[in-house]
Amino acid sequence: MSENISKEELYITAEVLSNSGSFVWDVKENVTQYSAGVFRIFDVSSIETPMPELIYSLLHPEDYEFFRKALEKVLSGEIDELPALEFRIRLRNGQIRHIWSRVSPEYTSEKEVLRITGVIRDATEQKKQETLTEVIYNISRAASDLEHAHDLFSLIHEEIKRLLDASNMFVAYYNEQSDMLEIQYVTGEADIKEVPADGTMSKMVIVKNTALLIDERQMDEMEDRGEILRVGRDSKCWMGLPLRKNGKAFGIVTIQNYDLADAFDQDDLSLMEFICLQIESAIRKMEDAELISKLSNSVLHSPAAVVITDIRGIIEFVNPKFEEVTGYSFDEVIGKNPSLLNSGDNPPKMYVELWDTILKGKEWSGEFKNKRKDGGFYWEMASISSVKNKEGKLTHFIAVKEDITLRKIMEDDLILAKEKAEEANQLKSSFLANLSHEIRTPMNGILGFSELLRETETTPDDFDKYLKIIDNNGQQLMNIINDIITVANLEVKQLNLNNKEFDIFSLFQELESTLSLEQSTMEKSHIKLVFPDQLKKKNISLYTDRGKLMQVLVNLCRNALKFTDDGSIKLKWSRTNGELIRFDVLDTGIGVSPKLQEVIFERFRQADESSTRNFGGNGLGLAISRGLIELMGGRIWINSKVGEGSKFSFVIPVRVNEN
Repeated sequence: MSENISKEELYITAEVLSNSGSFVWDVKENVTQYSAGVFRIFDVSSIETPMPELIYSLLHPEDYEFFRKALEKVLSGEIDELPALEFRIRLRNGQIRHIWSRVSPEYTSEKEVLRITGVIRDATEQKKQETLTEVIYNISRAASDLEHAHDLFSLIHEEIKRLLDASNMFVAYYNEQSDMLEIQYVTGEADIKEVPADGTMSKMVIVKNTALLIDERQMDEMEDRGEILRVGRDSKCWMGLPLRKNGKAFGIVTIQNYDLADAFDQDDLSLMEFICLQIESAIRKMEDAELISKLSNSVLHSPAAVVITDIRGIIEFVNPKFEEVTGYSFDEVIGKNPSLLNSGDNPPKMYVELWDTILKGKEWSGEFKNKRKDGGFYWEMASISSVKNKEGKLTHFIAVKEDITLRKIMEDDLILAKEKAEEANQLKSSFLANLSHEIRTPMNGILGFSELLRETETTPDDFDKYLKIIDNNGQQLMNIINDIITVANLEVKQLNLNNKEFDIFSLFQELESTLSLEQSTMEKSHIKLVFPDQLKKKNISLYTDRGKLMQVLVNLCRNALKFTDDGSIKLKWSRTNGELIRFDVLDTGIGVSPKLQEVIFERFRQADESSTRNFGGNGLGLAISRGLIELMGGRIWINSKVGEGSKFSFVIPVRVNEN
């Protein structure tokens, strides 16, 4: 049967199968012979135009210069055979075809071209497959690499235009609540950010959750049936595809062509469905990345310390707050166990309970007393949760820790304040009971001896004696009242300084006279009073509040006298650096315990606070002394040993004049 097939038939068959054709161009005569394959490729029934006018008439504008230069090389005799050329032509119906061509020139001895023989092949489908492969690769890579949706949509549009004549591309998300299309990308970068969805083909695609490919005629029919409302510029061919999340459409991708009704076909629709899958994947990735970024930022900027460990409790991550609270840097704790913070003050039972809870996948909460890098202690409230993988296996633990040191300090302060308030209340009760006794004692003396004075049998000696007792008790009562008034004035800061210049020797003379009377009243005349005698030989004056200084010295000396049964009471004074003067009152009395020394200058405190006190007094003298000294800008303190005596010292700023 092969013997019956002519060579011409074989050539025709070969051209059909290879989608190619051939030609011979007589350059001298400018006449061209074409094979049938050329007619088929150029979609014409006959060709009257010779080469290269035929190519120039159909050549794609972007390839014109390239083709012209290649032809010049052949016609100039520079080459014997032109390498394969690739260029595009636009047919009369507007279709673009990719052409592969190879030509072989025949020259005269003078290198003049006689004729050119060539082969052309329709490489449109091959080129489309190559471009399709590149487009799919580029879009897939962009979907994986790009971080912003707008950049992705812009690149996809450019890639789509390599395959399809898509004049316009539009991407929008659907807001179900507002029934608006929120524009994510549109060709030309319109300023409009959202448009109503009602009545649009885009909403139809989203509601039906299916792709739609329609031409202008179909759009007219849908509009006539009231299914859609036409807005904007009419397109000849329109394609819309839903973007889905968990199977539900949340957005749309549309492409349009304004010139050709058959610009897109079902193969193009299948391609766009694949591209939409890439877009959906990219959007999920971007949303996940955004969520991870938000979570990461919340952890990094969290006001609480965050620690992530593996299943063994080895630290893999800490946030900046952890570094701030503990003093350890990120690098110092990675790979370590959180036990490096253990202060040693937490009960071991707590750690057993912690591990038992979190290994069961439950959350544990509790308080730790931890130790910072610098050795200081702090408190934290910790919540520790387990992390499981998709198979439900424990992989990590996350601890969120709040520094509650300040709260613990406040709690301790509140407890201490409560204890102090209770103690103060008890002291006040004791003070009031004691004050009642202190007032009744002199009042009983005054009233009792006043009654005796009324008796007619009273002798002159008894009369003087009773008057003296009444006077002493009245003075004692007046001292109590003065102390109460002074404390009240100190409390409301109503006392003012009355500074003036006075002779220090006269001050001590008055103090000595006052204490001599106190000795007589207390029946302690055997106690030796020692005052500085060097002042008698010098004229030294002080500039301060004499009355308040006198009151402090009387209080301290009277206090010393009260708690001293044997020995002496000494008063010393000295000048220190600067304009300060120091006074010391030393006694050989019962002394003060270390515990009581911490509070003895507080109101209502006494050296003997037992229920069977041996010493009288209202417990205000030392508190008043401290208040007056602090008012004068000084300070007071005590040194004492039980059974050996006490030394009360104070310094005040005083201007000293020495003549």
